[in-house]
Amino acid sequence: MVKEKPNSTRIYDEDGYRRRAACLCVKGSDETE
Repeated sequence: MVKEKPNSTRIYDEDGYRRRAACLCVKGSDETE
């Protein structure tokens, strides 16, 4: 898990992106089952 990035913008995006990814992961997993 690479949470430490030299780009400040990346960290901000990662925070929001990670939350979205988790939702997508759960949705994708649920759909696959």
